[in-house]
Amino acid sequence: MFTGEGSTKKKIKIEEDDREKLERSSSNVDAILEDVIKGFEDKGNKNNTFTFGYGKLFYLFNNADRNRIMVRFSGFEASEASKAVLKLRGGLANNNREATHLVMPTLMRTPKLLCCLPFVKFILSPQWLNDSLEHGEFLDEQPYVLKDSDLERKMNFNMVKLLELPQRDQLFKNKTFYVTPSVVPCRSVLRDVIENSGGKVVSQLKNTKTILELNQKEENSFIVISCTVDFHLLSDVIKHKISKLFLLIPFYI
Repeated sequence: MFTGEGSTKKKIKIEEDDREKLERSSSNVDAILEDVIKGFEDKGNKNNTFTFGYGKLFYLFNNADRNRIMVRFSGFEASEASKAVLKLRGGLANNNREATHLVMPTLMRTPKLLCCLPFVKFILSPQWLNDSLEHGEFLDEQPYVLKDSDLERKMNFNMVKLLELPQRDQLFKNKTFYVTPSVVPCRSVLRDVIENSGGKVVSQLKNTKTILELNQKEENSFIVISCTVDFHLLSDVIKHKISKLFLLIPFYI
């Protein structure tokens, strides 16, 4: 039986991805989550309409298996839970875009949560899989939806309403980001978060002229994410105030 309840007795073991243990900064992920939540809500309230592209994303939402439950896990050791999904004829999502359901013990600030927010329909307790396995089929999700959590109260949002907003994968559409080397969480984690929400990350800082041209075409279309350690890399950006700058202060737990 897999309950995910070990979080109340010992430090939760983060599965699948070691970087979620080694490179996560709680304060910075909090800040990113707050911006992502606000961005989703702003998009939804403005009733913006976005257009899906062709290719893989179009295929994922329009093939014969579009109604198949595809599960992703975060916050607990999920080997037994994975077996349950397969036994119930569901699928294990190979990436965040494929996921329809995220299973975790409680709502908590992990990069996996941030990356799955643009795509999943439900965020559920592991008990959903326990009970489904007993019944031999996937049960209705509603009784197992994670809600009214400490995270929601702290960040002042409603996860159920957030997941009802349309086109969440386009939050950073037409926005380009440069992430400096010393930022925590690391660049690879932030790249996943940004790209899963429709943005683009460049490996080299563009020159002043190019940044000015981009931001003249559309406000805040080029954004820099940095920390105090890397300020020496941003002298022109800071001097001329040519790009929106998000500052992440390293904080280790």
